[in-house]
Amino acid sequence: MRYADRLAYLPADLQDALEIGVIKKRDIPTSVKNHLGSDSGEIIGTVIEDVVQVSSGKDYIGCSPKVHGSLEELSDFSKKHIYKCDPIERQKSEIQHRVKVLFDELLQAHARLSSNHRGLVGIYQQFPLQVFTEFLKAMDYPQKESSDRIVLDFIAGMTDNFAEETYHAFFPIRIR
Repeated sequence: MRYADRLAYLPADLQDALEIGVIKKRDIPTSVKNHLGSDSGEIIGTVIEDVVQVSSGKDYIGCSPKVHGSLEELSDFSKKHIYKCDPIERQKSEIQHRVKVLFDELLQAHARLSSNHRGLVGIYQQFPLQVFTEFLKAMDYPQKESSDRIVLDFIAGMTDNFAEETYHAFFPIRIR
């Protein structure tokens, strides 16, 4: 499961960093470009093909040493040049604030939804909470599951763009 999670976030974070200009394609280590690719689609495709080839007919799931090593190199590169870069570090406190606020809002929404409030209006009919409601149905959590855990799971599955959209849905920018 951790491997699948890693495969989901490493290429996506690389793609995001390329799109916002934190890094350039020429900055990506040559061995990563040569063995995996230089954008998220190529990387995911390469890794999936490798995992299928290596794991076929076996009672385990694995990947080749070359792909594993390249993913490790991409991870090290990302830690140094993406996750710890100045633009991201400068935004860290704002991002942390937004995640906390999203958590609090979604916790309140979950409490209202769990209490079977009928006819929720306004914000509860907005797209992010429709997605949250679908998430709750799909996950089918046991009744005893804590609201904190449920909301954390939902937030953990958000893409950066969806988190931003959700934040702005809850807190639209108002021009006076």
